[in-house]
Amino acid sequence: MRRARFVAIPEDLYDRLLDAGLSGDAVALIIGAYTASSRGLLDGRVPLARLRRDPHWTSERQAELVAAGFLLLDADAVLVTGYLDVNQSREEIESRAGVNRENARQRWHPDDAGTPLGEPPEAQRSSAQRSAAHSAQRIPIRNASRTPTRIDDGEVRADVV
Repeated sequence: MRRARFVAIPEDLYDRLLDAGLSGDAVALIIGAYTASSRGLLDGRVPLARLRRDPHWTSERQAELVAAGFLLLDADAVLVTGYLDVNQSREEIESRAGVNRENARQRWHPDDAGTPLGEPPEAQRSSAQRSAAHSAQRIPIRNASRTPTRIDDGEVRADVV
């Protein structure tokens, strides 16, 4: 499963929490709910069992946040209000991950279009394959000089030492 790289918290969240008169532990609990939702790609829906593992959780703090409208109770979870306003949804993150995966595949494993069947592109050949291909193209050594020599087909090549 992909994870979000970070969790976004609304800029005015802290001010709204203070205006509501919530305790510091309630503030820590809502930040924990944002973080838990982001880590699990839960789209703002945090299971109660997960929220209860937060060290700042108490039923009173949860009730404070519900009364102030920062959390909504569901049957077996709490919904963090406004979570999707500032964070990407699970679908957006997975879609981005798929696009990134495809871009990496195209970069590091390009299609073999344009190369003869069964023959890898030059960049993907092993050093032994490249060496063998290069050796087949070499000019045979005839003498120690570098003087041009005419070959039967009329092509002029230099002899190599």
